[in-house]
Amino acid sequence: MTEYPNITGVWISDDEAGYYLNTTIQPVAIGKNTWIFTSQHGHIAEGYKVFRQPDGTYANQTLVGIFDPDGKSVYMIDQPGGWAKGTIISPDTMFLVLTHTGGKDTGGNAFAMTMTFHRQKSQ
Repeated sequence: MTEYPNITGVWISDDEAGYYLNTTIQPVAIGKNTWIFTSQHGHIAEGYKVFRQPDGTYANQTLVGIFDPDGKSVYMIDQPGGWAKGTIISPDTMFLVLTHTGGKDTGGNAFAMTMTFHRQKSQ
């Protein structure tokens, strides 16, 4: 049986960039994201993410992640329909690729980005 890493906790991304895609490709600043995994049951992790939107307001979106049997890849979907693939680099580092087909959070544009997350140590 596969052992899955425990990813519960608070993960904060580096300040990275992404791209909008409409009739052109436009770079967009992402800023920091906070993803909080509140529970994990075997290969399924649940939580939410908080980030600043382009209009300056903050979004709070639920998400669920499912580990691949390799124990390093985790596939996630968020509340408005964004898809992400995370790769566990170390117990406290995850590289993530996220795509979204477009909606309110992206100004109607399709969107792609990469982020590197670091799990925060409990105080």
